[in-house]
Amino acid sequence: MQKRTLIFLLLAVSLLSCEEKDDLGDSGKVKIKAVDLNNDPLSGAEVRIYSPEENQNGVIFEDSTNASGICNVGKLLPDEYRYMVTARFDNRTYWEVRYFQVVAGERKTIEATPVAYSGTLTFTVTDMQDEIIEGIQVALIPHFRYNDYTYEQMQEEAWYQGTTDSSGEVTFERVPANVKYSNEYSVFIYYDEDNFTYPYNGIYLSKGDHRQITLKVDI
Repeated sequence: MQKRTLIFLLLAVSLLSCEEKDDLGDSGKVKIKAVDLNNDPLSGAEVRIYSPEENQNGVIFEDSTNASGICNVGKLLPDEYRYMVTARFDNRTYWEVRYFQVVAGERKTIEATPVAYSGTLTFTVTDMQDEIIEGIQVALIPHFRYNDYTYEQMQEEAWYQGTTDSSGEVTFERVPANVKYSNEYSVFIYYDEDNFTYPYNGIYLSKGDHRQITLKVDI
């Protein structure tokens, strides 16, 4: 009985040893770990790996992180790849996009913090005579300006809403930074459903930026 137990133990050790060695050959092995600003794991974050060829933007791998914030991409041939990790907070979508290198025989875990890819937007609202407007509502819309959008649609789609202060300013923090192939922001300004305007489009924001934009409105 003891002999049989010893055989099983040796077999188990052997299997674990084989698993550790896991001959990668000409490949490398990649995991992506998504975390929040407190370094806690993000489950359900979407992970995409893109073809290393610049003239192709096809996704070659797609999955989501587990409860530990890990997405096991597996083996990739040596080359430079691009990944996108997407996470959602408070009805907003954050992206982190970076390039990474795969080396033959190497295992790597890449840590991604999508919420860190953000910046700050401060808007100053004035009338056409450059007089500041206090107490008007400003909403940040996460797409290009569409002329046929209604007041109700603007309310539903806004990622941020705020009221200008005595200096005519409103500030939005932790605004997701734009990434390649994503749409720019637009701004909706209003008092109520009968008094609104949609004057501005084409806002881009890079990671760490604090952009200050003046909006002239006739309302």
